[in-house]
Amino acid sequence: MILRRLLLVVFGGTLCTLLDQVHVHTGTLSYARPVIFGQAVWVLPMFMTAVAAMLAGWPAIARALGEPLTPREGPEATRDLLFGLLWFVAVYASSGVFNAWPWVLTAIYGLTFLVRLKAQGTRAFLVNAFLLAAGGVLAEASLSSTGAFRYDCPGTWLVPVWLPGLYLHGAFLLQRLLRSFPVTS
Repeated sequence: MILRRLLLVVFGGTLCTLLDQVHVHTGTLSYARPVIFGQAVWVLPMFMTAVAAMLAGWPAIARALGEPLTPREGPEATRDLLFGLLWFVAVYASSGVFNAWPWVLTAIYGLTFLVRLKAQGTRAFLVNAFLLAAGGVLAEASLSSTGAFRYDCPGTWLVPVWLPGLYLHGAFLLQRLLRSFPVTS
């Protein structure tokens, strides 16, 4: 389980770091001290730490709410995981491409989250998704307030209004990863 968790942390951190390149190259955000392809050296370790926290928290919350994750296997599970991955990549990419229309993007994220949530529908998923969004926004707002990076079109808390929606959609992928690669025994 430890090796599986480590591999998921490396995969998730690397995926988010690569997707962050969309924000860098579209001018959605910029780092105060860019070193590698416009990113700061702490970006990958930060994303890996965030993914580690998510992987630890999600199963614990799901169990506490009496809705532990059910592992999935086989071709259907693989399709489900790939679908989740493609959705997340599309949502992340759209946040860079359509950053100039933050309220439209926020509305689209909200509506598509609600449609996807209807199929998801568990209380544990909803709690985890909202904790993920709140924690992600607070972490990014805190880090942005130090001047380490800055969003091009920040909202009230130095982050874009669409950022919670990005995290909410990330919850779908996180759940699929945890179902495909359980990290608890």
